[in-house]
Amino acid sequence: MRIFIFFLTLLVLNPVFAIPGPAEQTQNMIKTLKQVKKNDEATYKKVDAYIDYHTITYESIAPHRSKFSDQQAKEFSRLFESLIRLVAYPQSSSFYEEAQSEFHKPIIKKNIAIVNSDAVIEKEDFEMEIGYQWKKNGDQWQLSDLIIDEDSLVKDYQNQFGRIIAKEGVEGLIKKVKDKIAEVKAEK
Repeated sequence: MRIFIFFLTLLVLNPVFAIPGPAEQTQNMIKTLKQVKKNDEATYKKVDAYIDYHTITYESIAPHRSKFSDQQAKEFSRLFESLIRLVAYPQSSSFYEEAQSEFHKPIIKKNIAIVNSDAVIEKEDFEMEIGYQWKKNGDQWQLSDLIIDEDSLVKDYQNQFGRIIAKEGVEGLIKKVKDKIAEVKAEK
């Protein structure tokens, strides 16, 4: 019995087993993104664990959801996730390799946290503010939005997708995402 209590105490007190908070998740995600190379499925899957794709993909069409059938919403979500992986992961890898970032203390309100940072690429005289919005899903914090220079990426997607849907309908949006995926894959 003493051995059991000893090991239980180690598990509870040992920070190795602690669940990472938003600040740690931000740092860990960036370290993983720096490892990404094009067509690197193994590392892509590691990055996937940090991303709340359900929230990002469904919130991106939330104002227009009534125009989607359930099947179209699922297809769009799957395609948009694929596009993000193909485009954003390699671009983020390049960005974080060059950028120097200063992170601020997380602001946590219930199950949402924001980790703000200032990113600088000196050789390009480039500065930007990045807010990493994390949502607590179960016992894990997952990225649910990026706030770039005070603009929500999800809201930007909502606006872009709304314009496309207004002109070309939901099928037009799905076709554009499919075409972009094909274009990106052809470049590789």
